[in-house]
Amino acid sequence: MEQQQLGKRKINLPRDLIKSLEASSMIGGLYLTDMGYYPRADYHFCQRDQGAPEYVLIYCNKGLGWVEFDGKHLPMAKNDFCILPPEKAHAYGAKSENPWSVFWVHFSGPQAKNWFELYHKEGFLQNTHFERKEHRNAMFEEIYATLEMGDSWENLVYINQIFRNYLSSFIWVNHFRGTKNAIKQDIVHQAITIMKDRLGQNLSLEDIAQHVNFSVPYFSKLFRNRTGFAPVDYYIRLRMQQACDLLSFSDKNIKQIGAEVGYEDPYYFSRIFKKTIGQSPSTYRKLQYLEQRGNIQIPKEYDQSTH
Repeated sequence: MEQQQLGKRKINLPRDLIKSLEASSMIGGLYLTDMGYYPRADYHFCQRDQGAPEYVLIYCNKGLGWVEFDGKHLPMAKNDFCILPPEKAHAYGAKSENPWSVFWVHFSGPQAKNWFELYHKEGFLQNTHFERKEHRNAMFEEIYATLEMGDSWENLVYINQIFRNYLSSFIWVNHFRGTKNAIKQDIVHQAITIMKDRLGQNLSLEDIAQHVNFSVPYFSKLFRNRTGFAPVDYYIRLRMQQACDLLSFSDKNIKQIGAEVGYEDPYYFSRIFKKTIGQSPSTYRKLQYLEQRGNIQIPKEYDQSTH
């Protein structure tokens, strides 16, 4: 089944990027590592006998679900949320009748414990009757849309600043006033949009520079200064990010997925995927499938903290 049909969305930051976040003075105190949204998530189930490496925020936007933690089985309904601490066994899932639509975010950093303690003062399972929740969901969409544009350092700094406000909207509901931030429409953003719209093509550096009406040397320098990547490398990362989504949420075979993101040779696609993601496409798909099934412990070196 296609990802578009399922409506599921998720992004997992590569582990090498998470290590750089930990070392950053601008971000390292609190940062997200994974995020997603599953609408009307029939049969959704996740069990982690060893817990997750990060804190996990679970937010029921609609419908019904449940969470098990610390020996308790607790129902979750619309507007309920909880934060699960790291390295603690837990499970959660959708109810068969009226299954939930659920937002989830993994986050970590030295300050994460402090945020968790602020939240936990009000109890484990909480309800956020929040008349301005559309602003909260808009922040989630802003973070997600920015990460879809790629995992440049600029984007990571930007989304983690928004994430603090997003987390605050749960912990300090009464003080929260949401604002939606727009991504500045500059030349680099235009180039990234062109890349995203043409993931299945083989754009050259010259093609991209021509689309934004700049010389190749000037555009390449500007792009690298803003994102930390050469334009072609950034384009490859966007294609591999799309390939990850297709491996997770579609039934297409690896050859079809490679072709969809612009690689007619499946062996070349597999080499590029492994070089970028750190796993072969078949290994990535298998690990995603196993963890989504639940009850299966994924080795830490492969743990992508997915749902």
